[in-house]
Amino acid sequence: MSAHYDWSCRDDDSSRIDGAPVVARGLMAANPNRGDAAMFPIRLAVLSSLLLASTVNAAAPRYLTLLNRAHDSITTLEVATAGSGAFEQRPIDSVDGGGGSTTVRLGNAGCRFDLRLQFRNGRRAIYHGVNACKGDTLVIAPLG
Repeated sequence: MSAHYDWSCRDDDSSRIDGAPVVARGLMAANPNRGDAAMFPIRLAVLSSLLLASTVNAAAPRYLTLLNRAHDSITTLEVATAGSGAFEQRPIDSVDGGGGSTTVRLGNAGCRFDLRLQFRNGRRAIYHGVNACKGDTLVIAPLG
């Protein structure tokens, strides 16, 4: 016995197999609005997670590794938002000259910071506009 399949489109969401109407249900329904309604919670969840991830990243603290290639140890570090002049001291252990390194927390907002360093011999150096979003290490060059 062979079956006759009629897959022509109809407004009533039904097809006929051997002359009897069969109603499409679930994911196979011909009504695209039902599929969109079923996808709404999934789309909403994905969009919400993307928005949350971008918000968390924007407020993430910025860290920077200082690599001291200067001849003297760094004894003091002060950090300010770039151009503000409002330096705040950050606690650090002495960073040995000739290759010593340490990682410091710069701040919670923005990418650009000014860093003021003081060395064991009393000299100071200021690094302006250090972009912590583009790199994670600042190499401190020997003072001239």
